[in-house]
Amino acid sequence: MFPHRGLFCLIPFLIPLAVLARPAKPPGAGAVLVPINTQFIGADGQTYTLSGTLTLQGAIVLPPPEPLAVTGLTVAPSSVLRGVPAVGTITLNRAPLEAVQVAVKADTLGLALAGPVTVEAGKTTATFLIGTAATANRDTWYTLTASYNATAARASLLVRAVLVQPPPAAGNPSMSSFLNGDGSPITGPLVYGQEVRIVGSAFGEVPGKVVWQGAALTEILAWSDTLIRVKLPVPVFKGGTQFDLWRPDGVWTSSLVPQDQPR
Repeated sequence: MFPHRGLFCLIPFLIPLAVLARPAKPPGAGAVLVPINTQFIGADGQTYTLSGTLTLQGAIVLPPPEPLAVTGLTVAPSSVLRGVPAVGTITLNRAPLEAVQVAVKADTLGLALAGPVTVEAGKTTATFLIGTAATANRDTWYTLTASYNATAARASLLVRAVLVQPPPAAGNPSMSSFLNGDGSPITGPLVYGQEVRIVGSAFGEVPGKVVWQGAALTEILAWSDTLIRVKLPVPVFKGGTQFDLWRPDGVWTSSLVPQDQPR
């Protein structure tokens, strides 16, 4: 009755192969409808008809997002006076899905930065204020770096110093006593690297110069109108217990440590 029974047995496999051989539509092109109408012989020897429509749905495959990176850092204005803030702007290569923290650092001390800068979700830029160095005494270039993970961008800022004449101190300076670094009276010889506290009046609030054994001390630890803390150099040469003090306005005074120091 069915001289080509073997051929009918292969029909269910040939039809799907023919369907798969059709050109695939590009991703996102929508569903593809494939009509099916074929016969095959079941295991019981009966003839069956397979008919209907097969729906092929293309899958949309998106590439992975580009790694988040810092691509730019600018400063405006690029030159500011000491104490005048500038504005920095950070740029990312793409908008993050969540807020991220970008580290901002300067290559020198004295430049006040408010820690990490937040770039909000859905944005590619963020601005922040840059405090300028309070200790700059001359025109100085600072290099700022904004970094996130392994990427960084840099910008330069020129801080121009403003020379301010200190207000004159009232009266003439006077040194009345000399103490050790812990506040106790000096009872023995001065030693190498020792801290000395000079107590007196009318020193002024702006640091001036202290001379010991004919040389200006380079380590002035503190300076106020009534107290100056200095550190003696290494080594301290024998002889001489005289301190000379100059205020910034040029007024000066001189005094001996009030004790006969053994040498």
